[in-house]
Amino acid sequence: MGVTSVIFTLGLAGLIATMPVSEVCNDMMKQNPSKLVMSWYSEVTKLLDNEQMKYLKLMRTPKITSVRSNETITLTEEDIFPGNYSSGFQFELSQWYKTWNISKIGRSGGPVWGFYEGGGMVYHGVDGEDSVYLYPDEETCLVGRWDNGEMVEAREGAIDKIWCSKNGIPLISLQEVATNENTFHFDPSTKTHLSDDPHVPDPMETKFVEIRKSELPGAGEGLFLIKDVEANEIIAFFNGVRVTIEDANKLPVHRESSHKIWNDWNDQDEMLDITPEYRSVESYQATLGHKINFSKQPTVEYDFIFHPRFGEIRSVRALTSLKAGTELTSMYGKVVDNFTFIKQVFNDYYTYNDLDEEEKVDFLGEMKNNYEIMLRSMINFDINTLYTDQTND
Repeated sequence: MGVTSVIFTLGLAGLIATMPVSEVCNDMMKQNPSKLVMSWYSEVTKLLDNEQMKYLKLMRTPKITSVRSNETITLTEEDIFPGNYSSGFQFELSQWYKTWNISKIGRSGGPVWGFYEGGGMVYHGVDGEDSVYLYPDEETCLVGRWDNGEMVEAREGAIDKIWCSKNGIPLISLQEVATNENTFHFDPSTKTHLSDDPHVPDPMETKFVEIRKSELPGAGEGLFLIKDVEANEIIAFFNGVRVTIEDANKLPVHRESSHKIWNDWNDQDEMLDITPEYRSVESYQATLGHKINFSKQPTVEYDFIFHPRFGEIRSVRALTSLKAGTELTSMYGKVVDNFTFIKQVFNDYYTYNDLDEEEKVDFLGEMKNNYEIMLRSMINFDINTLYTDQTND
């Protein structure tokens, strides 16, 4: 019949079934996944990953470099499955780090789902309807206006249900709830700016974690789970001012900070840092990832996520299934690794060559002091980890 299909191997039975794109959503519904939209997205992307798609990426997408491309590529079912039956789906591809990925799925004249790197998705209904950002938990949402992928203004909403349309696209209905007084907009940090609303917490994060007195010896506050979570589940976020590796190494406020973390999207030498004036929950609680204490037996790890409010930051994922009441621990700190140290040496070398003779003398003195500090912090560096224990500082 020429129906667009994908082959699923049904393990024990050894059976083979075929499925058109438009039936993937309803098939996922039958399996009753805890996260329908992401399950649908994962299965559709597997379906599209054929030789024709690989050829189209090769021919139509720009060459990948260290600088992320802002271009997008639109493909149809006919493009990916030439000569086969089409149910009208269209797909947009965007560059996520070093690969091209499906960033939108929709049908002509119907709703469209946009997907963000690292988790999270936005639902655009028919004209005139508010858009809905669905957090990775697929329970928390923000309802409002988006423009070119960025949140203009939104408030927290409440999901009533998610189901599949007859055309095979997940649909959302919202509960009738009182308007939340907090409004959110796209508010990425800079070198000097952390947040327009530092006291407004993240709606999803508040459902997963809370701050308490740490159970670790010598530690102050810590971050604790308030619900059970599964392995690999996103449970918190880490935002901060954006500083270069050079600033992180040389400026005392950043160099001596134990509240910073790598944020090297697209190979950029960047870190996120919570500076002293924002470390108290009374001054900043928009994200709480910086409240996680260090341990060489961590319970969480850091991933990348495009957050609807803060843009390119880090997410906190559970390494294993964890129970409510667990204190979260990770391996981040103020130590640079060997690769970063070498890059800093090369950067200083080129800076040095651009200086006049008098400036070179002063610069050499600064380099000597900075390198001594950096090398002392690297004495216990473990090549299998990114950071070293600095909790005694």
